[in-house]
Amino acid sequence: MNIVYRNEDPWARACADIADEAGLTAREAEVFTLLSRGRTVSYIAKKLAITPNTAKGYTKSIYAKTCIHSRQDLIDLTEARIAASEH
Repeated sequence: MNIVYRNEDPWARACADIADEAGLTAREAEVFTLLSRGRTVSYIAKKLAITPNTAKGYTKSIYAKTCIHSRQDLIDLTEARIAASEH
């Protein structure tokens, strides 16, 4: 069970929880967090110093492991997790 600390970013916590549950690798979790904030594959590639094709590969793997089909689904999943944790 993950412990949420008072000053922790709820978005980061939601992303970490989803990544753990989906069995994402550490790098996939990094990409997931950036995607969930609406970042493009091009931005992610530059930010993580990887090729755009590698970033696309991570994205496809993330979509498969989380059973989603679009970046909007990924954002919705993260927002839903945050909303659920607030109740």
